[in-house]
Amino acid sequence: MQTSGTDKERGVMEQVIPQSKVGNKSAAYRRMGWFMAVILVLVLCAAGSLAWFNINMAETSLKQDVERRLQFTAQNKANALSLWFNSMQNQANRLISADLFRLFASEVNGLGNDLSPLLKASGDSPSGNDDLSQLASQLPLMKNLLQEFISYSGFLRARITNADAQTYLSTDVTPPALSLEQQQGIRQAVESGKLGILPVRKTSNGLVLDLVVPIFAPQYVENRSEKPVATLLLSLMVSSRLGETIDTAKGESSFGVTHVFQIVGTKLQDLLPLSADIQNLPDWQLGQNDSLPFGIRGGEAGSPDEVYSIGVKVPELPWLVVQEVPVAAALKPFLAQRNAIVIWAVIAVVVVLLALLAVWWWLVGRNARNVSAELLQLYQISNQQKQLLDGINSALVDGIVLTDKADAIVADLKANGDRVERLLVGGFSDGEKAALRDYVARMRANIERAQREFEHQTL
Repeated sequence: MQTSGTDKERGVMEQVIPQSKVGNKSAAYRRMGWFMAVILVLVLCAAGSLAWFNINMAETSLKQDVERRLQFTAQNKANALSLWFNSMQNQANRLISADLFRLFASEVNGLGNDLSPLLKASGDSPSGNDDLSQLASQLPLMKNLLQEFISYSGFLRARITNADAQTYLSTDVTPPALSLEQQQGIRQAVESGKLGILPVRKTSNGLVLDLVVPIFAPQYVENRSEKPVATLLLSLMVSSRLGETIDTAKGESSFGVTHVFQIVGTKLQDLLPLSADIQNLPDWQLGQNDSLPFGIRGGEAGSPDEVYSIGVKVPELPWLVVQEVPVAAALKPFLAQRNAIVIWAVIAVVVVLLALLAVWWWLVGRNARNVSAELLQLYQISNQQKQLLDGINSALVDGIVLTDKADAIVADLKANGDRVERLLVGGFSDGEKAALRDYVARMRANIERAQREFEHQTL
């Protein structure tokens, strides 16, 4: 009986404690942590990519809108200037289309390049040349017609010259000498037979534009030449018209600031402001059809601010209407939209981060509950072993004498305890092992205190 009881007790001592799963679960949670970190990185990349895409789309859309509005405003101004110039050109064409002027210019052209006899002759004085006297008698009438044309057409002054740029009819009492540029313009108009437009020049009265209109002989003239027989040089004050162009830029349909440039060869000259001299613009390259493509350029002289600008050529005029707006002012709506996109992207990332932290916190709490359950199981098994040892000691009348079987039981208990300890602390750090020993010691103290209270109550 004693042997049977001893074997039963040894079987209880050899009870197998389940292997701890704390180490495996810790590895699983580490993998979960890496997985969440990858998800967070992907969310950050996605949020950054979407924000970058939306910001680029917003910036591109805004630039296209700025270009469209500048193009629309500049085109309207160019069309207005073109209509104004066409009306002035049509008035000049009506004047030179009159047979009276064309026939008079053709007869004067027959005198050759020496016009001094015509200018000195008069209709009342005998000159020995009836044709010359007849032409001289027509000079006052032609001058009155030319002055009348100037009074209602809006031109500043006018003169008629022969093919060699010699003036024989003018609205001025004493016509000023032609400049070298005007003489070259007259000769080019005679050579090409087309309207000549000279560069705008600044005078004491403002900006003046000179037009050279070729005059052809009537069709019925004998030995008619296909080349012009004379030219009509018209001077037009453009300061008021340019001022109106600036003022209309302040209307509701306008956008930005308006400039008017004239094209002189390969250079651009700024005609505005009216109070300043005409300035050359360095390093401004014209695009196709003498237009100025949309882009970022430097602002006014001495200004460090950059501007978005676009230029539209005025039809039939060597002028360019340039519309510009400061980059800072144009991008102000985009900056507000960009800040809103960035804020929403940050909010999305924060929400995802908080969600991942909540999941991680829940997993950590579940891991702590699993550890508590395993510690409770350890306590229950250790308590059973303690009760078994107490029962053995109390059943013996004499002191315990260690026999071979007792030695084996003690060795088994010790080995089993060492194995249990190794299994339970598998994967634990030194700090976690120390904390676990502290937990077990406190639990044993709590058990002994509870046992003493129970025994005290039963007595």
